[in-house]
Amino acid sequence: MDALIVIAILLLIFTPFYFLPTIIAIRKNHIEQTSILLVNIFLGFTGAGWIICLVWALSDSSVSRLSSLDKLKENDLLSNSEYEKKKEEILRKKIK
Repeated sequence: MDALIVIAILLLIFTPFYFLPTIIAIRKNHIEQTSILLVNIFLGFTGAGWIICLVWALSDSSVSRLSSLDKLKENDLLSNSEYEKKKEEILRKKIK
């Protein structure tokens, strides 16, 4: 019984640490948060996979967001005013 309690406590401590890259990506509203979660789940246990996820989560995603925004504008899915508004929001978050 004591071993089960120790295992439960270790799991409660280890689980948030294991998913730290995913938690960071979600809090930063990273554009690749789903991909980070999947890599974290399937490769995080290797150590190298966990470090890759952590670096990825901490990377700046505003470049990816701006690139996606440019594609939407090029395909006429965004008006100029919508494009400028979204671009300003992305750049404002980067400055903070």
